[in-house]
Amino acid sequence: MPPRRLLVFGLLPQDSGKTTVASAICRGLQKAGVVVAPFKPRAGHNLWYQYDAYLRCRSEGRLYCEDIIKLRDASRCPLPYELLNPIDALFTPLKAENLIQEGMGRELYLLEENIYTHLVVERYTMWNGGMRHIIVLNRGLSSHRLLVDEDYLNSLKADAEELVEIDSVEEWGGIHGRLSKRAISTCMVETSKGCEALIVEGYNDAASPTPEIKYDAIIGVSPGSAAFYDPDDYLEMLSAYRGLGKEPMELKAEDVVSLLKPDGFVDIPPLRRWELMDYDRLAERLSHLIEAVASYLDLDL
Repeated sequence: MPPRRLLVFGLLPQDSGKTTVASAICRGLQKAGVVVAPFKPRAGHNLWYQYDAYLRCRSEGRLYCEDIIKLRDASRCPLPYELLNPIDALFTPLKAENLIQEGMGRELYLLEENIYTHLVVERYTMWNGGMRHIIVLNRGLSSHRLLVDEDYLNSLKADAEELVEIDSVEEWGGIHGRLSKRAISTCMVETSKGCEALIVEGYNDAASPTPEIKYDAIIGVSPGSAAFYDPDDYLEMLSAYRGLGKEPMELKAEDVVSLLKPDGFVDIPPLRRWELMDYDRLAERLSHLIEAVASYLDLDL
């Protein structure tokens, strides 16, 4: 029997609270005896701003995101990070000092706004009887302008079944278009085996982070509240966008919230930092939300 599936997406581009909500749900369901698997289809993290996650990945010669570390811990899922997070990119800050000294102060801010400028490496993992990693490397990396760890990159390349080097944002987009659906679909199918509830967390404000599938419950998250959407209406809306020539996996929250009326809202209280780090406490504080999710998923807690 396939697992019950929940999608958690962000109503805002940044800091919606998706991981907090998904982690609480994972732990709450797990403590109630439900076998839970988290799934983060696509992610990106920054060497500087998520330094602990970077150090952990570096020590293991692997690449996976900070969010999946939290979600895996919260769910107590034993599956490997790469399977649960099939696409992850590492970004890095610009070395502002060097650019300023070169007289490129104006260019610094133009480069800062271009996400491709910050891309170091991206991993795509496929499942075919085992994990197969494809490493995509930004060939334009400059250690003079970016914080780059060559030893770490060499360890990732050594573990990859395939290495692809790119020179432009257009090539990056082409690679993503070619590999993303296969990576997400194959890993999602394998992750679903043996679990009773699959908790899918989106990327930023992506409204459809997986290829079109039927979810049993859909939550849009923002600070202070979670909006529940009817899964049938949601899937119908994605199909309508496809009929208009728009790829559903490229849709943002703003593309859907004006078209769909939520079934209802559940309040999310502000949380202390220590509560965010204690998954049992987090599940306790969001128990009302977990009960609502269990009802949508037809799970007896």
